[in-house]
Amino acid sequence: MLRLEVFHHLFAACAEEMGAALQRSAFSANIKERRDFSCALLDGTGRMVSQAAHIPIHLGSVPLSVAAVLSEHSLQRGDAVVLNDPFRGGTHLPDVTLVSPVFLPGRRRPDFLVANRAHHADVGGAVPGSMAPAADVHGEGLRIPPVKLVRRGELDHDTVVGIGPLGEHNQHVGRVAVQRKRCVMPDPGTQADRCASRHAKDFYSIHGYARTGRRGLGDVDQDVVVQGQDDLAH
Repeated sequence: MLRLEVFHHLFAACAEEMGAALQRSAFSANIKERRDFSCALLDGTGRMVSQAAHIPIHLGSVPLSVAAVLSEHSLQRGDAVVLNDPFRGGTHLPDVTLVSPVFLPGRRRPDFLVANRAHHADVGGAVPGSMAPAADVHGEGLRIPPVKLVRRGELDHDTVVGIGPLGEHNQHVGRVAVQRKRCVMPDPGTQADRCASRHAKDFYSIHGYARTGRRGLGDVDQDVVVQGQDDLAH
C-alpha cells in the first residue's frame, strides 16, 4: 500500500507539473488566465495512469484521442501528434490535443504517453472565437485528424502547411490566419504579426509540457517506474 501511494503521487505530480509549465509559458489568456487546459499521463497502451486536477470534460475523453493516435501512428522518440477531431475523442474544435510518447532508456516502444488538451482562441470558424452555433462540425472550424506535428524532434512543416487556417509555413506556428483577418495590417512587424507570434508561442508552450513530463519520470530509477506503473494498472 505504501508503494502504491508513492507512485500515485509521483505520477500525479508529473501531470500537475506539466500543467504548471504550460500555464507559465503560454501567452493566450485562455491558457494563462482562464486555465482552460488539461494534462494527463497514460501508459504505453493508452490507459490513463494519472491526471492533474484540471477539466473533467477534457480528461474524460483524452484516452479516446490517445487511442486514435495509437491506431493511426507509430510513435518514435521526439514525436508529437496533434488533433481536435470530435469523432476521435475530441470535444469542441477549439480544444486541440497534443500527444507525445515517453521512452525509458533502452526501450523501443513508448512506456508512457503524455497528453495535453488546451482551448485555442480561434480555429477558423465562421465567427471570431469559433464558438457560435453551427449546422455541422465543419462550421465550427478546422477539423484536424491525428497528424504528426513534430517528427523525431523536428517540426513537420508539411503538417504546418496542411493546417493552413491555423498557421503559416515559415513565420507562424499557431492560430494565425484568422487572427490576420481580425487585424489586417500586411507589413511585417505589425499588430497582425504580433498576434500571430503570440499564438505561435502558445503552440510551442503546449509542446513543451511533454518535456516536463519526461523529466519527471526520468528522475526515478526506470525499473522502479515500470513497477509502479504495473502496480497502478492492477
